[in-house]
Amino acid sequence: MAKIAMIGAGSMVFCKTLSMDILATEALAGSELCLMSRTRPKLDRMEAFIKRVIAENKCDATVWSTLERREALAGADYVIIMIPLEVERVDVPLDPALAIAHRFSMLAEQKVKQDEEPNS
Repeated sequence: MAKIAMIGAGSMVFCKTLSMDILATEALAGSELCLMSRTRPKLDRMEAFIKRVIAENKCDATVWSTLERREALAGADYVIIMIPLEVERVDVPLDPALAIAHRFSMLAEQKVKQDEEPNS
């Protein structure tokens, strides 16, 4: 079935939750989950956890891990990036649609400012 590359899979909370959702999704049965992170300790724990979930629940899926991004991405049908980015905090309304609109307006303002700056 599908190969799902999960980049930044050392994230114990987010990766666990997302993996559980993937394993519970009937349309993704038979999938291969490839976990990738830059360091081994958390990655190994995550792989062991998912293997245990697969075994105990008799899920139709496989999981393996790597430290090599290119290896994880090779032949991937889906790529999930779980790497936290350094992003400035923005106070936005609680309504998700308004929050998205607010963020896009901020990005548009930044673009206008960049376009107005004289070339160095």
